[in-house]
Amino acid sequence: GVPLNIATAVIIPIVIAAASDANIYPAQEFFLLLQRSMVYDVRDRAAEALRVRGKAVDIDCVGNALVLSLLLLSSFSPVWHLGILSCLALWLSREWSLTFTLPQLARLYE
Repeated sequence: GVPLNIATAVIIPIVIAAASDANIYPAQEFFLLLQRSMVYDVRDRAAEALRVRGKAVDIDCVGNALVLSLLLLSSFSPVWHLGILSCLALWLSREWSLTFTLPQLARLYE
């Protein structure tokens, strides 16, 4: 397993930042569309929120993952663990946003 020590504890702020980026911006766009009271039904609003904000979040996640994947080249295992955990956290936070956050918001407002 991956040991939890001071070197791998650096992952916590990375995960929090990635999760907030991947969830807050599409949710914010969803609520803006709700306030505007456009003709779309709730599922269309969720899809529109992903269309508007999803690309920026994807670019953010991919860019961060590319930079952090350079840590996988390290032979020092705590740095390597940081790289692999960071990349996994970025991917999981984006998937969580797509499969849970926006569908649940749409379900709540139906």
